[in-house]
Amino acid sequence: LPDFSAEEAQSEEQDRVYQEQIRAAELHLQAGVQKLHDLHRVLLEVKDAESAAAAIPAIVRITGDLHDWAARFSDFPEPTPEDLERIQSELAPAIRRINARIWTRDNIAINALGIAFIGLFALACLIPFYLIVIASFTPEASLIRDGYPIIPHSFDLQSYALCIKNPTSVLLAYANTIGVTLIGTIMSILLCTMTGYVLSRKDFPYRNQFSFFFFFTTLFNGGLVPWYIICTRYLSMKNSYLGLILPLMFSVWNMIIAKSFIGGIPSAIIESAKIDGANDFTIYIKLIIPLSRPLIATLGLFSALAYWNDWYNCMLYVTNENMFTLQYYLQRMLGSAQALKLVAEKSGIALPSVPLEGMKMAMTIIATGPIVLLYPFVQRYFVKGLTIGAVKG
Repeated sequence: LPDFSAEEAQSEEQDRVYQEQIRAAELHLQAGVQKLHDLHRVLLEVKDAESAAAAIPAIVRITGDLHDWAARFSDFPEPTPEDLERIQSELAPAIRRINARIWTRDNIAINALGIAFIGLFALACLIPFYLIVIASFTPEASLIRDGYPIIPHSFDLQSYALCIKNPTSVLLAYANTIGVTLIGTIMSILLCTMTGYVLSRKDFPYRNQFSFFFFFTTLFNGGLVPWYIICTRYLSMKNSYLGLILPLMFSVWNMIIAKSFIGGIPSAIIESAKIDGANDFTIYIKLIIPLSRPLIATLGLFSALAYWNDWYNCMLYVTNENMFTLQYYLQRMLGSAQALKLVAEKSGIALPSVPLEGMKMAMTIIATGPIVLLYPFVQRYFVKGLTIGAVKG
């Protein structure tokens, strides 16, 4: 029979040795934290050139101790996740004390000034939207008499009632806008990232010529009349959803962002995929797209905003009321109300009061509400997608 008692004794001895080594590593970490604390205390005492010269020996000594301290880490075994969590919890008070000392008076003042500035800027951005919301629920007479109130004194839903007087048309306009936005955004992301990927490849022989061609279109164009004739007579975009999707499908600005971002992806990844036999389309689908999530979120937000707020293309190419987008539907409704009010004033005919100012505010809330709710979900990718391709070095 195997000698289980001997194996158990050996296992207990190994565990005891391991625990002693971990404890030694903990003491070593605590000693390192103390040395960092001493170095920070010496640096805080430096006020001028004389005190800096006097502090040099102490800084050199502590730096040498830290170098020896770091070199001794190879003598200790790699701790388990449980040991790391326990060590972190034991060292946390000392680290907090060091961080508290780092927060000097100057740092506190600078951070307080930054927080105050950002808070005021955020408040300046929120106040207009707050006023729009309040004005949309305020009676027209109160808006004309008192202006936009900070604190509402009365409550009225007449503006919203007029905006959604025909709920079927509003829901249909919402459906058209959502469908055009989804399809257009997906196609725009695919086109811009594909073009950016190709133009970022250094082995593409004509990338400079194509880049100049795209850039040239941002400076010069053929004009509105030729564009309209081509789209309506030759591309059959009149009363077609293509007239709402195609004009905004490709953006040179978005393509430049995509080119800069994808150009920052290490070329070794693409070369290794080629060695494994992957073609360009496989590399784009399985490597470029997964690595470009911040880029996709940024371009998606740009494209979605462009499609959602677009009313001009609907005015040019759509006359069928069942194909109106939300923005054009609301703009057309507001224009009709303004024309009706103007005719009534000129002719002297008594008509029910139309809350034009309230309708403007209500239309703003109806039109911008859904897209505003989308932004928090992509905000963390948005800043990274804008800046990562712009920083070189």
